[in-house]
Amino acid sequence: ASVATEDGYGFVDTSTVHGKQAGNISREVSQFVESVISGSEPLVDWQDGLQSLEVANAVLESIDKDEPIVV
Repeated sequence: ASVATEDGYGFVDTSTVHGKQAGNISREVSQFVESVISGSEPLVDWQDGLQSLEVANAVLESIDKDEPIVV
């Protein structure tokens, strides 16, 4: 499956393997659900998620401004 931003920038995150979705987001969500059920710590915590959003926002800002953005 492909994912696109509001501006039309697209990327592929998942692929189908043996009839199941197998991409980074699918794996992260599955692992998070397992951690909630088992009470264990998730591999990706909120700080990791926040840092990823900051990087993604900097990428979009860099594209808009056509210049590097320091994160």
